[in-house]
Amino acid sequence: MQHDTHATYLPGTCIGPWHGYTHAVAVVIALALVVIDQLVKVWAVTNLTLGEQGITVVPGFLYLSYVQNTGAAFGMLQGVDLRIGALHLDGTFLLGLLSLAVSVTLATHLLRRGRGHDAWTRAALTLILAGAAGNMIDRLRLGYVVDYVSIDTGSFRFAVFNLADACISVGAVLLIAATLFVAPRHEARAAASRGARLPATDEIASSEAVETSQLGATDTSAGTLENVELRSDPATDDRS
Repeated sequence: MQHDTHATYLPGTCIGPWHGYTHAVAVVIALALVVIDQLVKVWAVTNLTLGEQGITVVPGFLYLSYVQNTGAAFGMLQGVDLRIGALHLDGTFLLGLLSLAVSVTLATHLLRRGRGHDAWTRAALTLILAGAAGNMIDRLRLGYVVDYVSIDTGSFRFAVFNLADACISVGAVLLIAATLFVAPRHEARAAASRGARLPATDEIASSEAVETSQLGATDTSAGTLENVELRSDPATDDRS
């Protein structure tokens, strides 16, 4: 007896356009984003002048400008230092260690437990991992983060940022949305799938039990016939 398993929803699997987006693929995508971020930063340092408005992308709105950021994303927490007695720890170095811890934790989580997440949550963690790793490399290697995207309308000027900052921000928003709207449905579908597989298992067990009882009945019938034939042989010899 064949049972259809294609309609069963398996936790951690991707459907439709997300098919194939596994936890391992998520880590590979994160690495690719880090490489792109680092290459763009190298280009910005090489082709833009520090502290000046460089290339106009969208007039009156978007520019490429080279800035050295010693703080967190979007220029926050600049100048933060930690002093413990005679020990002085630079804030940029501390942020680098924090980024390293976040990167290792997220990468390990994606590889070990990413299969249990829905695709949207994996995408969010992928972006956050890429952003944390991209800025971590700058902080530990250079002592600052290379920012290059500037939004300036004249009346409003946003903090200069980079691709890594954008990945962290978009990933955080996506993670919140996935937690609120996608994860509950993902868990409900997984629970329904587990419930749907139990009757199928019981059906298989019942089918096997029926087949076993049928075989037993067949063996019993065959044994009865043999006994009848054995008992009928002496009578036949006496008549002859």
